[in-house]
Amino acid sequence: MRRRRFLAWILGVAGVIAGKLALDRFAFLRGRQDSNLPAHPGDALRFFTADEALTLEAMLERMIPSNVPPGAPGARETGVVRYLDAQLVEPRLAQYQEPLRAGLRALGEGSIPFHELPTNEQDEWLRRAQRGEGSFGSPRFFQVVLTLAIEGHWSDPRYGGNHDKLAWRWVGIDPSCQGGMRACR
Repeated sequence: MRRRRFLAWILGVAGVIAGKLALDRFAFLRGRQDSNLPAHPGDALRFFTADEALTLEAMLERMIPSNVPPGAPGARETGVVRYLDAQLVEPRLAQYQEPLRAGLRALGEGSIPFHELPTNEQDEWLRRAQRGEGSFGSPRFFQVVLTLAIEGHWSDPRYGGNHDKLAWRWVGIDPSCQGGMRACR
């Protein structure tokens, strides 16, 4: 495949993905106009218990770690737990509530709480979750958490994640600016 053809193909795929994301975002926002989500990290949890939130935060920190690469905000800094907590009370995500709770229970089966395990042991638990081995039953738990974590890390802060636009600022963009994905002046 020639380089120009490959680049044209990549641009075409990127265009399709961008169009799909734009349509999904429009439909999402249209259905969310009357929602009052918690916007600040100090707000009370709405879906998770405190123990579940600790386990989930440790999991998210392994998925989107802080300072990898150096200076990058991780899931903890961008408030991904708050995003997941806010989203999971929404009726459109009700189907994921029990799989997430079951997966968090499975992570807590060890004699030491998941968030207190060394990182290499946390990674082994997450590999099992990703493969759906043992008490995880299926990889669905891992897939849902990873998808929502990425959404929360890069989402508009008004939905509970990307606290203080940290992820956007780190890469030097702000999609909320007039004109879309470019730096605000």
